[in-house]
Amino acid sequence: MARTILAIFVFTLTTAIATDRTPERFALDFARANGLSEAGQRAEAVALYESLVKERPKFGELNFHYGTTLYMLSVTSELPPDKANDMRLRARAALLEAKSAGFQDPLLDQFLLAIKPDGSTNKPKYSQSPAAESAMHEAEAAFAKRNLDAAFVAYQRALKIEPKLYSAALFSGDCLFVAGKLDEAIVWFRQASEIDPDQESAYRYWADALAKQGKVREALVQLTEALVANPYSGYAWRNINTIATPAGRLRTLPKFRAPVAAISWKDGAKKADLTLAKDFNPFDIVYGGARLEWTDKQFAKTYPGQKYRHSLPEEVAALRGVLAVAAELKQAPKPDAKISDALSEMKPAIDFLAQLQSEDLLEPYVLFLRADDGIAQDYASYRATHREKLREFVRRYLVNLD
Repeated sequence: MARTILAIFVFTLTTAIATDRTPERFALDFARANGLSEAGQRAEAVALYESLVKERPKFGELNFHYGTTLYMLSVTSELPPDKANDMRLRARAALLEAKSAGFQDPLLDQFLLAIKPDGSTNKPKYSQSPAAESAMHEAEAAFAKRNLDAAFVAYQRALKIEPKLYSAALFSGDCLFVAGKLDEAIVWFRQASEIDPDQESAYRYWADALAKQGKVREALVQLTEALVANPYSGYAWRNINTIATPAGRLRTLPKFRAPVAAISWKDGAKKADLTLAKDFNPFDIVYGGARLEWTDKQFAKTYPGQKYRHSLPEEVAALRGVLAVAAELKQAPKPDAKISDALSEMKPAIDFLAQLQSEDLLEPYVLFLRADDGIAQDYASYRATHREKLREFVRRYLVNLD
């Protein structure tokens, strides 16, 4: 885990540790703590993180950064074993708090796996090759101490042993990135992305290097690839916002009230139930009814042997059902007043969804902007055959690359 916490822009603000911060000061101090941690000044970062955690103890992202920094400090400081274990126990508690708060990042589970319940460590597993694995851990130890040359040499040795070792290529580039050798770093980020196009880190690190060179559009191209590789880690979304907003390249989606309803599966009755909010309108019934019908008739055929979950085809079928009914009602000579009101309320949503349907982009819209834990399980299979559709949605509706 060569780069555990990376900010695209490292803040160099200096400030005394404060309490009862304004939201603006809290954000600045959080950014400064991240910058200190990334620069290897982990003891100073931990002190600042701890003051922030006192103010917002349930903030998932903060606890993640605090926990990862504590962990890195525990394995790079000359501490007695019992003191290092105590520090890792604090790190584990912070990481568990981040997880319970719903914070999502691929590294979160990796760090939790690295820390045993007693505070001792489990080394991350990189390779089935003992020689490559040994080289990776040698490199990690050197990188943690900011011995970048030694780390790069060891990562390269691992890559020579196992040419398709994604983490070795990625972290080789990271050594060069931290050393300020941005063009050389990009070579290895590109290679890592070619080794595994479905991991987002290499694209994101590549974007970081481009952003540091002032190449905003090129950075956003790589962040688009990161988002397509994995829209659910959170990092690509955040980095896109950080770069695209000041550059005026973040697209604004129309605001609308989307149709809502909940479906639950009753195992005993072997049937699905529909739940509507108290303030539902007729289109919520149409949407929920379409989901209910798809669940009853299609789920078992589409996912044989699986337990019910909300899925991509169910959601798309429900949205298409709403569009079909809306089209019919628009042709009705004198619709009921309540129906007319519902049509008026839902018009922005219906117009937008109809546009997406005409462009064959309903699935990417659902996967990027309406996904829950169930729908997210369909992402990899859709990406495997529709990668260009996902890119198209990002370009048309999220990031302006023109």
